[in-house]
Amino acid sequence: MKFYLINPSLPLSFTSNEYGAPMVLRKYSTPPLGLLTAAGMIPKRHEVTLCDENVSAIDWGADCDVVGLTGMHLQESRILEIATRFRARGKRIVVGGPSVMSLPDRYRDVADVRIVGEAEQIWREAIADLEHGRERGAYFATDTVDLSTSPKPRFDLVSPKDYLSISLQTTRGCPFRCEFCDIITLYGRTVRVKPVE
Repeated sequence: MKFYLINPSLPLSFTSNEYGAPMVLRKYSTPPLGLLTAAGMIPKRHEVTLCDENVSAIDWGADCDVVGLTGMHLQESRILEIATRFRARGKRIVVGGPSVMSLPDRYRDVADVRIVGEAEQIWREAIADLEHGRERGAYFATDTVDLSTSPKPRFDLVSPKDYLSISLQTTRGCPFRCEFCDIITLYGRTVRVKPVE
């Protein structure tokens, strides 16, 4: 199968850096680490292409079987728009990420598959089902994952020269209860640490 993974453009916000990044000859702040990690779980027998719309335009004519989308609530309208356009071309649509984790029903009408929860627990199963044409409408993670099972992100799918910095995820979860943040809802209040290796 051919996977086309897309990180939709982020509207102007505190995190978008669309004015600061060009001052140092970069296009955006950081690559889409969650999508790169999900790409790391796709078996090598499949072809994977990644588009970060914050640094390059979407190829609407992409030769692919599956279009994978991720994003935060700020990106919801763009996720829906992209999914609708590719679905009209007969592509299978998979959505996941923070927005889908907290509001999965919003994506029911535009996605063939919704990944609800931490991908390490359910993405591989969804891929196997996609391979055999037996995918379910939604895959729900039942628990938090052991971060030692998280693969290396596929940094080879992006150009480091496009970004201000390349980030690494070292932990998930947070012990605090800040009223403006949904991290504890998505990833729990226990801080989990990735092994250094």
